[in-house]
Amino acid sequence: MISTPSPPSARSTRCRGAADPVMTQPIHFARPDAPPMLLITAGDDTQVKPHNAINLTARLKALGAPVTHIDYPGLSHENVAMALSKPFRGKAPVLADSVAFLNKAMPPLPSS
Repeated sequence: MISTPSPPSARSTRCRGAADPVMTQPIHFARPDAPPMLLITAGDDTQVKPHNAINLTARLKALGAPVTHIDYPGLSHENVAMALSKPFRGKAPVLADSVAFLNKAMPPLPSS
């Protein structure tokens, strides 16, 4: 079941001035011909609630668009970003999962 996206927080500056801030949410722009998407969430993220990515994943799948959702339980928003850097890669396989997604989603380069 897809729920209504959360309205942006008061701290958000991206949606200020929008006539209807809810309509700025990515779920409203989902389409069947969307390029492959990798949506990453962190189970303990308090800055970007995972339900929006979960709902967007469901909407894209329902439209037949290629989408992959990976959740990293127990990580915060910062932990997911940190896991991309060499000193913190042991937190979660974010970089390896991202590279695997790109390798699968992108056509191979032509040989020279």
